[in-house]
Amino acid sequence: MRSGRSGACLEVRPADCLFVDDYDVNIDAARAAGLRAHLFEDNARTIARIAAHLDGATPSARPKNVRRDVDPSKLCTTQE
Repeated sequence: MRSGRSGACLEVRPADCLFVDDYDVNIDAARAAGLRAHLFEDNARTIARIAAHLDGATPSARPKNVRRDVDPSKLCTTQE
């Protein structure tokens, strides 16, 4: 996992971010960096985890440009 300042640029705390990846080692690194992390295993569980994360985010941590009218199930339409 590459370290960076993305969260700082967006004024979001690492603990309010959700990192999704399909490699355990990257999940461990994200957690070590203070992020919440989800191991991708399938679309349904990942979409549910993202939706739960967004529903649980505090208003101050939620980016101002998040569209709440987007159906999370429509985010992943293809699988590689």
